[in-house]
Amino acid sequence: MEAFEYTHSYYRFPNEVLNRLDVLFNDTVFDVLTEYEKRSKFPFKELRDVVDFRKEKRNPQLNSKEDFIYTDIGSIDIVFGEPIPSVMQGEEAHSSRMRQIMRYGDVLLSTTRPFRNAICITPEILDNQICSTGFSVLIPKNITSKFVFLALRSKIGNMQLQKLCSGSGYPAINQEIDVPTILIPCPLSKNDQDRIVDAIKPLEDQAKLLKTQATKLQNEAVNFLLKKLQIEIPENPTYFFKTGSENQSINFTVSAESLTDRIHYLHYHPKYQILEKFRSLFKTVTLESICSKEVSPGIQPKFVENGDRIVLKTIDLKNRFIDYNNALKVSEEFYIANTSAEVHKGDIIIAATGYVSMGKIDVYDKEEPALISGELLSFRPNENYDPYFIAYFLRCHLGQIQIEKYWTGSSGQIHLYAKDVKNFILPSHESISKMEQTEIANVIRKMIEDSIKLEDAALEKLSASIRQFEELILNEII
Repeated sequence: MEAFEYTHSYYRFPNEVLNRLDVLFNDTVFDVLTEYEKRSKFPFKELRDVVDFRKEKRNPQLNSKEDFIYTDIGSIDIVFGEPIPSVMQGEEAHSSRMRQIMRYGDVLLSTTRPFRNAICITPEILDNQICSTGFSVLIPKNITSKFVFLALRSKIGNMQLQKLCSGSGYPAINQEIDVPTILIPCPLSKNDQDRIVDAIKPLEDQAKLLKTQATKLQNEAVNFLLKKLQIEIPENPTYFFKTGSENQSINFTVSAESLTDRIHYLHYHPKYQILEKFRSLFKTVTLESICSKEVSPGIQPKFVENGDRIVLKTIDLKNRFIDYNNALKVSEEFYIANTSAEVHKGDIIIAATGYVSMGKIDVYDKEEPALISGELLSFRPNENYDPYFIAYFLRCHLGQIQIEKYWTGSSGQIHLYAKDVKNFILPSHESISKMEQTEIANVIRKMIEDSIKLEDAALEKLSASIRQFEELILNEII
């Protein structure tokens, strides 16, 4: 939240305090909203005057074997404002939040941490499908969906979403009371709305093209190693630990002698036959056998403001690089007392809990050691293995399918334990020498670096489109 990027003090006179006494709502940082409204060439109107609020509900569990498409808050691409939904069966709609109906052209506004900009327009493919009740579903009237979308994602909209939030751990905005009062600029004619939307479209199109190129390069980077290993790449592989569902119905039989100490059916899924093919092509070793520092979990950190030492959490792993800049810190004393959770340059870190997050893998590359939190695992390969090669192997299908095989848990609380990661198989250095590993890793790393540059360029184009929208509304750049 922008309002929390710095510490400052302010005061309010009694007549300036409205019906809310929370500090953020009354913060003077939001006084600029009044200035924006005065400067705009268009009138500002409350959302309730320009949209209706969809209240239709449907319980997918009533048709337990029918597929439905579900969109939750976490599945919104907050950069481009596009949904990435999941296909599920009715019987999987165990949460009471899986009830809200959306229609083509509706604008979905997340009411939990809304300042993240989890906002999207419902595409035609999601017409009459289900989204989380954590969305406020807006039905534009006398205003286009795209204009509402842009206004809410602009600085004008985002600052109001920050201001109206309440709560600490998961700040939220009240759907019934606060969302209807959000002010957005409203060109009186559809021609003016279309003119503004059309003016920023070229920048949006350039951003999407750059993003598409970045995604293509990322996929090539992931699959490059499989091609080198001459393993056939599965078409659009999905993983239960990423989606929380199995997107197919399948029957298979396992003989009694094939059962191990794991009784869960997913542990014996036919898709794991690819690992047998891998074993037939290469000499393999267990991950445990290549470690100079064994697989171990992190600790529960006690973060302090202005701490001395970084502690990495799941959110800091980006599955391509580690975000050190936003990592929280602990005191030097806490660090010294918990060196069992220490990571050094060249250590490999694995996200070991949570749907979507599990399976993120990055290499720690700073000279100064750090700690990892309890939801992460780390290990250090010995001198015969390139850590980046191992990380890329674990990110590719051969690594992810092993995470799929060994994760445990239920009811949303899933976990990957060190004792199971130790059993993962890898190509031995006798099959692929360290020199070959490094050569492969360098090619993949270059692809990843190029994809990040394309993403950065896409973000700049997208930011420019938002700035242009604000300029056209206020007749000057904010």
